[in-house]
Amino acid sequence: MEIRVEENLTGRELREKILSQYGSRKELEDMAAKKDGAEARDDLAQLDLLEADPRRLSDHVKTTVVSKIKMADLERLTEQRLRLLHHLAKRGEPLSLTQLVEELGRDKKHLSNDLRVLEELGILHVGTEGRMLRPHIQGNEIHIILEAS
Repeated sequence: MEIRVEENLTGRELREKILSQYGSRKELEDMAAKKDGAEARDDLAQLDLLEADPRRLSDHVKTTVVSKIKMADLERLTEQRLRLLHHLAKRGEPLSLTQLVEELGRDKKHLSNDLRVLEELGILHVGTEGRMLRPHIQGNEIHIILEAS
C-alpha cells in the first residue's frame, strides 16, 4: 500500500518551492554533495533543468511523493486527523500551531501529535518560521493506493 501526494505547479512555482525548502541554492548544493543527499541531488537536477531553459518556468508540472505504508498506518488516519487535513486544505495556506489550536478548538499537545503522525505518513510537512511551526499539505491531491492480494 502507498500514499501518493501529488501537486500541480508551474515550473516557476516548483523552482521557488525547491529553493525555499533548502533556503538557498548553495544550501541545496551542500546537501546534494553529502553521501545521503539523493533527494537533494534530484532536486538540484530539477532546478538545473528549470534554470537552463527559462521557457520551462511557465510549463505545468506534476510532482508526486510516494510513501509506502502498512495496514496499521491506515488506522492512524483518524477522523480528527482527516478533519485537520480538510481544514488545512480549505485554508490553502500554512497556519501556525497556535492558529490551528484556536480555529479547531483542539488541545495543542494532541494537535501537535496529529501533525507529527501526518508528517510521518508523508501527507504534510511541518516547517518552521522562527520558533513557530507551520504545517502545510505537501500537495493538492492525496491518493491512498490499496494493493489487491
